[in-house]
Amino acid sequence: MNMDNIYLITDIPGYTPQIGRLLSMMNYARYTTLEASKNLTTEQLDYLMDSESNSIGALLLHFAAVEFAYQLETFKKERFERG
Repeated sequence: MNMDNIYLITDIPGYTPQIGRLLSMMNYARYTTLEASKNLTTEQLDYLMDSESNSIGALLLHFAAVEFAYQLETFKKERFERG
């Protein structure tokens, strides 16, 4: 990943313009999420503002679960079923 352009939505050599820009946005989202959460303690990750909210850790787990389901369906052609 070219860190010089991390904050730019730009073309990426080797990809069509639309795919390159999508990858650029995904790289930005990944980078900023990792940077914002890398030094958080367990207590901070588990903190709830109130009984209706989600913790930062729960939201990160959701990101990972969505990515896992996407990879199953895309690369293994398997349907992810909750159960």
